[in-house]
Amino acid sequence: MLYGTHSSTGAGAGCVADWSRNRAWIYGNKPYFSNINILTGNEDNWGNIPSQCNQTPMGLDANGDLYLSNGGLHSGGQTQFDGTTLVQVNTTQWANNIFGGGDIANVPVSGSQYMLDTGVGGSFGVLSAINVTLNTANIANQSWTWGPGSDVCSGPIGANYGFMLNGTNSNTAELFQVEVFPTPTQTLVGSYTPTSIDGTWTTISFKGLCIDSGDGNPIICFAGNGSTGTYITKVNGTTGAIIWNVPLPQNPNIGRDWKNTSIRYNTLYVMTPSNFGSPPVEFTTINTSTGSYSSSSSGLAGVNPVYGPQVSNDSLGAVALQCDYNQTGGSPTPLNSTPSSFTDRWALLYVAPGNTPVVATGTHASYVRIWGNMPR
Repeated sequence: MLYGTHSSTGAGAGCVADWSRNRAWIYGNKPYFSNINILTGNEDNWGNIPSQCNQTPMGLDANGDLYLSNGGLHSGGQTQFDGTTLVQVNTTQWANNIFGGGDIANVPVSGSQYMLDTGVGGSFGVLSAINVTLNTANIANQSWTWGPGSDVCSGPIGANYGFMLNGTNSNTAELFQVEVFPTPTQTLVGSYTPTSIDGTWTTISFKGLCIDSGDGNPIICFAGNGSTGTYITKVNGTTGAIIWNVPLPQNPNIGRDWKNTSIRYNTLYVMTPSNFGSPPVEFTTINTSTGSYSSSSSGLAGVNPVYGPQVSNDSLGAVALQCDYNQTGGSPTPLNSTPSSFTDRWALLYVAPGNTPVVATGTHASYVRIWGNMPR
C-alpha cells in the first residue's frame, strides 16, 4: 500500500481514474481536490476549487483535463481545469433554472472532444455538450427524457455518441444513446423493468454504468428489492438486449465514478462489503465476454469497502476504492509507506495478476495487496 501526503476525501467522495497518466483525481466534501500517482501513491498536485464546484460528479477528457459540476452557480454548469497545472480553463454556465449536479463523460469525435453533461433541474433534464477543442457549447438545454439520477459514460471507441442511463421511477430504467455530433439525438436503446433483471424484484434502480472497450457494449449495475439485491448486467449497446446477468454476493458501493472503469482484457472486478461478517468482503471476477464469474474472499481480511465509489482496471488487475483497512492475518500486504490501518481512505487493491505487469516497490507476498490512501 502506498501513502499520500495530503487530505481531501470524505465518505462518498468522488474519484476520476486517469489510467493513461497513472493518476487518480480525488474530490470529496472539503474545498479542494487532489491527485495521487496510481503506481507510487505519491500526491502530485492539489488545489482549492471554486465555490461553485460543490457537486461531486466529475469528468475527464482525453487530454487529462478535469471537469467539475457547478451546482453552486445560480443556473448550474461545469468548470474545466488543466489536469497538469490545475489552472481553471473555463466555466460554462447553463440557462436559468437549470441546476448542476449532473454526471459528466467524454465523447471524442474526429479529433474534437465533447463533454456529455446531464445537468438537471427539478423533475426534467438537460443535455449540455461542450466542444473542448473549440470551447463552445454545441448542445445546450435539450429537454430530453432523463431525471436527476441519470448516469453517463463514453460510447464505443470512435463513436459519435455516449450512453445515458435514466431511472424515471422505481419501475423502469432506460438506456439511451446520446449523439453529440453532428446533430443532438437521443435514441432509446433498452427499457428494463424489475423482472427484466430478477423475477423476485418489484423495484429497480441502478448504481453505475461503464463501457466494455472490447466490444463497445455498456455494463450496468442494477439494484432491486429481492433476495439478491444487485446484479452486474451487460446489454447490447444497439438493441438493448441483455447479454448476461451476474448476481453479486452483497450490495456494492459503486456510483457514477464507475464510468472510469477500464475493461481491455474482458475482465471486471467488483468489491462487495461485509454484512456483519456474513457474507465476508469479496471480490467478484467477471469474464465480460462470456458472463462467467467467480467470487472470492481470499486475502481480504481487514478490508471493508463501506464508503464510496470504486473503479476496476483489468490491465493492472486492480480495484481503486474507498475503504477501511486494518492489517491482520490474511490481509493484503501494505506497500511502501502505507500505514497498517486507516479509515475512510482511497486505496488501490490488487486482486489478480494484471495484463500489464506493474513493478511494485514495496514488499508483498502475492498479487492480493493494497495500494494507497490519503489521510484526512
